[in-house]
Amino acid sequence: MMLRISILIIVMIINPFSDENEIVQKWLQANQTFKNAKNTEDYLQAISHYEDILKKGIKNGHIYYNLGNAYYKAKRLDHAILNYKRAQIYIPNDPYLVENLKLAHTKLQQKVKFEKPTQQNTFRYLFFWHFNWKYDTRLLLFIVTYMCFWLLLIAKLLSWKIPFWNLFIPVTIFLLAIGCSVAYDSFEDPNSNKAILIGETIEIRKGDATTYELLYGEQKIPGGVEVRVMEERNNWSKIELPDFLYGWVQKPFIKKIYD
Repeated sequence: MMLRISILIIVMIINPFSDENEIVQKWLQANQTFKNAKNTEDYLQAISHYEDILKKGIKNGHIYYNLGNAYYKAKRLDHAILNYKRAQIYIPNDPYLVENLKLAHTKLQQKVKFEKPTQQNTFRYLFFWHFNWKYDTRLLLFIVTYMCFWLLLIAKLLSWKIPFWNLFIPVTIFLLAIGCSVAYDSFEDPNSNKAILIGETIEIRKGDATTYELLYGEQKIPGGVEVRVMEERNNWSKIELPDFLYGWVQKPFIKKIYD
């Protein structure tokens, strides 16, 4: 796995109230420990150094990326995926990050595979632009379509010879569809409630107490699965799982990506 070792990246984001030399030394120490690691204990030591930097208030995609690599080597797939996803906030197009996250997801899929209900699949297929296109892409398309909408109206008023209705109707429909999608996400950040299940195996229950039945019977879900937090109640979180079912998990077994 490719390790990020640039000191400049750290120096550029140093908190002015932190000891710069201490942070840089900790960064170098963490990278060196990772490079020389021969067993799980060594990788756990590197993890400790990286997390010490984060505790100083220094948050950066390359720190999360290296931390994810260390967790992956330490065979902690749940924390590896969590930190890769956090790294994506800062360096979403980094090729090494994309490849390592893909590798981690492949390993996770060997442990569990969710069957998505046909009804939910149909719903998401029909509204594919909302679920599959990034917010920035939808916003750009909304702006372009909005401009086209008014250009068509101006063309109509100026009596330009164009197939007005053949263009106006589909443009208007698309404008409404993409506009509603953008408006929905503008009021509710779709990323703020994303989280990763943490632990070797996690019990997902049908309610917010251990007295409720397990959602998947005797099957426990491995850590590393990405979910959406829908509600929080006392020590429990209601989550939406990849198969669109809803369940409850105790808070110590879940960590938000955008924390």
